[in-house]
Amino acid sequence: MNVRMIASVTALLFAAVAFAAGPFDGNWHGLAKSDKAYCGIGEVTLNVVDNKASGEARFPRGVAKIGGVVEVDGSINGTIGLYRLAGLFKDDTFTGGFGAAGRCDMTMALTRAK
Repeated sequence: MNVRMIASVTALLFAAVAFAAGPFDGNWHGLAKSDKAYCGIGEVTLNVVDNKASGEARFPRGVAKIGGVVEVDGSINGTIGLYRLAGLFKDDTFTGGFGAAGRCDMTMALTRAK
Protein backbone atom coordinates (compact mmCIF):
# COMPACT_ATOMS: atom_id res chain seq x y z
CA MET A 1 0.00 0.00 0.00
CA ASN A 2 2.73 2.46 0.96
CA VAL A 3 4.71 1.59 -2.17
CA ARG A 4 1.70 2.42 -4.37
CA MET A 5 1.12 5.71 -2.58
CA ILE A 6 4.78 6.70 -2.92
CA ALA A 7 4.75 5.74 -6.60
CA SER A 8 1.59 7.78 -7.20
CA VAL A 9 2.92 10.87 -5.44
CA THR A 10 6.23 10.59 -7.29
CA ALA A 11 4.44 10.34 -10.64
CA LEU A 12 2.35 13.42 -9.83
CA LEU A 13 5.43 15.41 -8.87
CA PHE A 14 7.21 14.50 -12.11
CA ALA A 15 4.10 15.44 -14.10
CA ALA A 16 3.88 18.82 -12.35
CA VAL A 17 7.53 19.58 -13.11
CA ALA A 18 7.13 18.51 -16.75
CA PHE A 19 4.22 20.89 -17.30
CA ALA A 20 5.72 23.84 -15.41
CA ALA A 21 6.39 26.62 -17.87
CA GLY A 22 8.34 29.83 -17.44
CA PRO A 23 6.34 33.05 -17.76
CA PHE A 24 8.12 33.94 -21.02
CA ASP A 25 8.05 30.50 -22.64
CA GLY A 26 6.93 30.47 -26.25
CA ASN A 27 7.86 31.38 -29.80
CA TRP A 28 8.87 34.98 -30.41
CA HIS A 29 9.15 36.75 -33.78
CA GLY A 30 10.15 40.21 -34.94
CA LEU A 31 12.84 42.41 -36.42
CA ALA A 32 16.30 43.69 -35.58
CA LYS A 33 17.22 46.98 -37.23
CA SER A 34 19.56 49.94 -37.07
CA ASP A 35 19.36 53.58 -38.04
CA LYS A 36 22.23 52.85 -40.47
CA ALA A 37 20.99 51.43 -43.77
CA TYR A 38 24.17 49.44 -44.46
CA CYS A 39 23.54 47.32 -41.34
CA GLY A 40 20.44 45.78 -42.87
CA ILE A 41 17.31 44.45 -41.20
CA GLY A 42 17.20 41.03 -39.61
CA GLU A 43 14.24 38.71 -39.17
CA VAL A 44 14.41 37.24 -35.67
CA THR A 45 12.94 33.98 -34.37
CA LEU A 46 13.42 33.07 -30.74
CA ASN A 47 12.16 30.14 -28.71
CA VAL A 48 12.04 30.31 -24.91
CA VAL A 49 11.60 27.09 -22.92
CA ASP A 50 12.07 26.93 -19.14
CA ASN A 51 13.78 30.35 -19.25
CA LYS A 52 16.35 29.23 -21.85
CA ALA A 53 16.32 31.24 -25.07
CA SER A 54 17.59 30.02 -28.44
CA GLY A 55 17.03 31.12 -32.00
CA GLU A 56 18.49 33.07 -34.86
CA ALA A 57 18.48 36.40 -36.65
CA ARG A 58 18.61 36.28 -40.46
CA PHE A 59 20.34 39.26 -42.06
CA PRO A 60 21.09 39.92 -45.74
CA ARG A 61 24.75 39.04 -45.06
CA GLY A 62 24.21 35.95 -42.93
CA VAL A 63 22.63 34.29 -39.92
CA ALA A 64 23.46 34.98 -36.27
CA LYS A 65 22.65 32.38 -33.61
CA ILE A 66 20.94 33.57 -30.41
CA GLY A 67 21.28 31.97 -27.00
CA GLY A 68 20.80 32.96 -23.41
CA VAL A 69 18.94 32.75 -20.14
CA VAL A 70 15.81 34.72 -19.27
CA GLU A 71 15.95 35.94 -15.68
CA VAL A 72 12.97 36.06 -13.29
CA ASP A 73 12.51 39.81 -13.91
CA GLY A 74 12.29 39.25 -17.69
CA SER A 75 15.78 40.47 -18.55
CA ILE A 76 17.92 38.32 -20.81
CA ASN A 77 21.54 37.42 -20.33
CA GLY A 78 22.44 36.34 -23.83
CA THR A 79 24.39 36.60 -27.03
CA ILE A 80 23.57 37.07 -30.67
CA GLY A 81 26.47 36.00 -32.81
CA LEU A 82 29.54 37.51 -31.12
CA TYR A 83 27.61 40.30 -29.40
CA ARG A 84 25.97 40.65 -26.02
CA LEU A 85 22.17 40.71 -26.22
CA ALA A 86 20.38 42.82 -23.61
CA GLY A 87 16.67 43.43 -23.30
CA LEU A 88 13.48 42.82 -21.41
CA PHE A 89 10.52 40.49 -21.85
CA LYS A 90 7.25 41.95 -20.63
CA ASP A 91 3.91 40.22 -21.17
CA ASP A 92 3.91 39.36 -24.88
CA THR A 93 6.65 41.77 -26.02
CA PHE A 94 10.43 41.87 -25.98
CA THR A 95 12.55 44.95 -26.61
CA GLY A 96 16.31 44.91 -26.60
CA GLY A 97 19.48 45.53 -28.49
CA PHE A 98 22.97 44.44 -29.44
CA GLY A 99 25.78 45.75 -31.58
CA ALA A 100 29.33 46.75 -32.22
CA ALA A 101 29.92 50.09 -30.48
CA GLY A 102 28.62 52.56 -33.00
CA ARG A 103 29.07 50.55 -36.20
CA CYS A 104 25.83 48.59 -36.30
CA ASP A 105 24.00 49.13 -33.03
CA MET A 106 20.76 47.20 -33.47
CA THR A 107 17.41 47.41 -31.73
CA MET A 108 15.18 44.37 -31.54
CA ALA A 109 11.41 44.22 -31.08
CA LEU A 110 9.67 40.85 -30.78
CA THR A 111 6.17 39.63 -30.01
CA ARG A 112 5.12 36.24 -28.67
CA ALA A 113 3.16 34.09 -31.12
CA LYS A 114 -0.33 33.21 -29.88
